[in-house]
Amino acid sequence: MITKIKELFTKYKEAIAYIFFGVLTTAVDFVAYWLFTRLLHIDETLSNVLSQAVAILFAYVTNKIFVFEDKTDTFKLLIIQFAKFVSFRLVTLVLNTALFFLMHDICNINDIITKTSVSVIVIILNYVFSKLFVFKKGDKNESNI
Repeated sequence: MITKIKELFTKYKEAIAYIFFGVLTTAVDFVAYWLFTRLLHIDETLSNVLSQAVAILFAYVTNKIFVFEDKTDTFKLLIIQFAKFVSFRLVTLVLNTALFFLMHDICNINDIITKTSVSVIVIILNYVFSKLFVFKKGDKNESNI
């Protein structure tokens, strides 16, 4: 039984790590959002963008180090990779913001319910983008990045 659990963990280690750090990233996003809206009294839509920016920085570090266990050979490659990561996260940020605005500002759905619903979609898209385009295994030379 223990052997089977170890095998499953090894097989799904990346997905498990992504889910774990995805939950932490979401927590960072929600805590930052709470701080911006409830403590600093910043508009909800702007607070959503700001909290997403904080979460993107947190996500890059945790995805690079713990999820995809990526090593970058040069500073130039690190900058290129970070730019790709941020670019894809900006795509999902635009989607996040548009859906947030639609659900919260137009449809008057509670901001926390809206943020939770939109986060599920964004988490899935972010994993796909990171896996396929940012932290690709064997993609270590500048011509591939």
